[in-house]
Amino acid sequence: IGFILTVIVVGVVSFVVFGRDGGSSDVDIDTVAPTPAPTVIDRDVLQAAIEISGEAALLEAANSPQYQAVGWLSTFDNADVSDFGDSFTQRYVATLFYFSTGGQNFTEQEHWLDPKLHECEWSEGIVCTLDTTQRLKVTGLSLTRNRVGGTLPAELARLESLEELELPDNEIGGRIPWSIFQLAEMSNLNLNNNQITGPIPESVGNATDLENLWLSNNRITSTIPHGVQALSKLRSLDLSRNELSGQINTVFRSDTQMSFLEFVDVRHNKLSGPLPRVPYENIRRLDITRLDYNRFTGTLPDFGAKTLMTREYTVSHNLLTGTLADTPASYLDSPALPNRVQKLDYSFNNFTGTIPAIFVSLGNLTHLDFSSNSFSGTFPSLQLDDEGWKNVQYIGAANNKLTGGIPKYFTSNLRHANFEGNRMTGEIPSEVGGRWTNLEILKLNGNMLTGGLNENIGDLERLRDLEIRGNNLDGSIPDSVVKLNMLEIIDLGKNRLKGSIPATLGALPILKKLHLEENQITGTIPSELGMLRLLQVLRLESNNLRGSIPSQLSNLGSLTDLNVTENELEGTVPVGLCYLFEGEQISVSAVGCTVECLCCTDSTGVCAGRRLLRGR
Repeated sequence: IGFILTVIVVGVVSFVVFGRDGGSSDVDIDTVAPTPAPTVIDRDVLQAAIEISGEAALLEAANSPQYQAVGWLSTFDNADVSDFGDSFTQRYVATLFYFSTGGQNFTEQEHWLDPKLHECEWSEGIVCTLDTTQRLKVTGLSLTRNRVGGTLPAELARLESLEELELPDNEIGGRIPWSIFQLAEMSNLNLNNNQITGPIPESVGNATDLENLWLSNNRITSTIPHGVQALSKLRSLDLSRNELSGQINTVFRSDTQMSFLEFVDVRHNKLSGPLPRVPYENIRRLDITRLDYNRFTGTLPDFGAKTLMTREYTVSHNLLTGTLADTPASYLDSPALPNRVQKLDYSFNNFTGTIPAIFVSLGNLTHLDFSSNSFSGTFPSLQLDDEGWKNVQYIGAANNKLTGGIPKYFTSNLRHANFEGNRMTGEIPSEVGGRWTNLEILKLNGNMLTGGLNENIGDLERLRDLEIRGNNLDGSIPDSVVKLNMLEIIDLGKNRLKGSIPATLGALPILKKLHLEENQITGTIPSELGMLRLLQVLRLESNNLRGSIPSQLSNLGSLTDLNVTENELEGTVPVGLCYLFEGEQISVSAVGCTVECLCCTDSTGVCAGRRLLRGR
């Protein structure tokens, strides 16, 4: 048989075939560089490889990775091939892995395919352990960010001692071989951030020792296989950022055996249908559940007491409906179910009803987002000296139907506050500047807030984004804003602000957008605004500004959006402004008809008959 196979190979690939058991001379080649075109095929090596990979991979595909591996082992390798047992299998599979995954392109070549070294010494990513016979067995294969490409060879399943296969952040394509899940001792499989396609094999259920299954950010399709249910030791399941469809009841079944499960992430897929009730009584260790960016429908079956058993629960960007049932605050006193929730996200769904009072009793909460729903009513009451939201860093309540005032009970831990797009009334709490001293983003747009900006807003030294557009604010812009050196956006448009534009705004070093349009601001445009070298947007239209457009605005080299119309400006548009818009002429719609502009376009003719407009 060996002779017949040898003749076939010679006929197909026109290579010289030598047997190592007699008659042939050794091939004397100094280089260790792997080659896809071997000059020698050893019939014993070939036969041993066929027993591992099958005839099709070796006799029907002369350029297959399997054939390249046989060629290298025949031509370059110095290993003792008298023992074609486990030792050969391991070396062959390691060699095959190199050719199958484009080893010549690895970022770190290390000592791959060095015939003078044991395969366990080829790479730091090959982890080996002595077995009971004192032979080194591959127990781990870990190559992160190493430009590992191609496809995974099914023969990896022949590394029977393999416990960890970790190849994240690479370029691996093709399907996951079903045979990989035949590895009885495999505990970690990490293929995150690759280009894997096709379904997750149903054989996943055979890897009963699997503790971590990480397949995020690939192109995996089909449904979550039922075999997942058999993974009784599974602790972490990450299938996020794929193209999975169907329902998720294969993970959360009432009779689940996954009692060790701690982490589930299926975000950014195409999963649909109702969310099953999570059997917390069987999955007591479940700590993080991420179900965002899917197409789940129906009501939320697990809100309330059982949700508070977890550290993080997020279902944003779905099609969920109904209300969030409340839970008595006395529940939090239960020692068996400690209050440990840190992150809750219900945003971008169709929830209705009021905000559950239990929220303000979650003392460990750091992130709460229920934006873009239809919640109504006011925020639950809480006294300033209560424990409450002392640790909250992010509060998202935008685009609901909330009424009442802005809640005051946050502390200096707050970084991001978004209440825009509601029906909230009253004044901006003094606590915004007095207690929220580490605030970075404040969005109150589109409410019915009254009063003015407190002088202590200047104490928010980390503030980057200040947006209170579309309210009923009056008063003037406080001079204390000059202390906000981190500000990038100021949007106070569409209010009733009076007074003048503070010249001190020109001292904000990284300001990019300034919206003061549609107010009742008087005075002149400060020439100091010309110091805002990073300013991209300057909107001052529809106020009561007088005087001329300062020539210093010609220094705004980053400006792309200017509007000072609907004021009482006069004089001539500075010639320097004509050259700020990347070759486009400035338009009358940006400066209005009350000023003379020698370089404006007037395509609409709005100023026709009032003055002559000339192009550049």
